[in-house]
Amino acid sequence: MFHIEAYIYNIDYKYLLDYWLPRILENNSNNSLSLAIIRFLLISNHKPNFVAKQLASGLPQELKDTITAKLISTADDKIIDGLNEAIRKNYLTIEVKKMKIRNMVKGGKSMLKIELTLSEINYNELVERMIPTMLENLEKKDSKIATILSDMGNIPVQMITAALNVLTQEQKNELIAKIVATYNEDISKAVSETMKKQHIAVDIKDILVKNV
Repeated sequence: MFHIEAYIYNIDYKYLLDYWLPRILENNSNNSLSLAIIRFLLISNHKPNFVAKQLASGLPQELKDTITAKLISTADDKIIDGLNEAIRKNYLTIEVKKMKIRNMVKGGKSMLKIELTLSEINYNELVERMIPTMLENLEKKDSKIATILSDMGNIPVQMITAALNVLTQEQKNELIAKIVATYNEDISKAVSETMKKQHIAVDIKDILVKNV
C-alpha cells in the first residue's frame, strides 16, 4: 500500500476565518460566552473581516491549525475527487482512496501534514498507460528513437512488461514511488486548487511517496 505525505504551508487564516466564521456561528447551537461575544461583534459591527482578522492574529498557532485541519477534513471527499481527476488527466491508473490531516511539530513549529492512501496498483497496466506519454516526452529529446519505438507497435509495452515480471516486489515498489514522485507538482496543484474552492488557501510542499 502506498501513501503520499505532504506538508501544508502558508495557510491564509484570515481568508479562511473570513469565509467560515459566520457559517460556523450560524450553525453552532453552543451558547458559550465566547461565541456569544463573537456573534455580537459580527452583528453589531457588520464587520466579519475585522473579527476574522483579530482572531487570525490572536489565536494560538496550534488552535488555528486545529481549526484548519477540521475544515479541510469536512472537504476531504471533494479534495480526493479533485486529485483523482488530475491523476486521470495524466493517464495514471492510480486512485486516492483515503485522506487524513494530522497536527504535528516539524522543526519546532506547529504544522499540518496531509496523508493520502492510494489504491492497490496494477503495475503492468500502469506501465502500459504511461507508454504514450513516455514516447511523447522522448520525441521532444530524440525524435528518431521515438519514431522507431512508435513503429514497433505493442512491442515496447511487451518488453517493459516482461522486464517488470522479473523485478522483485521491492524493485517494483521503488519504481512506482519514482513514477508518482514525478507528478509531485500536479499533486500539489490539485490539492491546493481543490482546497481553494472550499475557501481554504494553502500551499502543499515536501511531498513524499512511501510504501507501507
